[in-house]
Amino acid sequence: GSKRNWHSVANALSNELNRPVYALDLRNHGESPHAKPMTYPQMALDVTHFIQKHNLERISLSGVDDMFNEFRSS
Repeated sequence: GSKRNWHSVANALSNELNRPVYALDLRNHGESPHAKPMTYPQMALDVTHFIQKHNLERISLSGVDDMFNEFRSS
């Protein structure tokens, strides 16, 4: 998958919700670098780092259920 596939959806959501929407290419997807390990816990950690780096608060997540189960448990 690639964040480019979500461009129009992200723009529509951003306009509808009047808030920023970010589409991410997680490791080994789209334009992101290839990296090991390729696990749901590591991808959840990558998302956590993005959130912290951009000082995001009050977030909503959408994506792969298994990865977000990991995100919630970390």
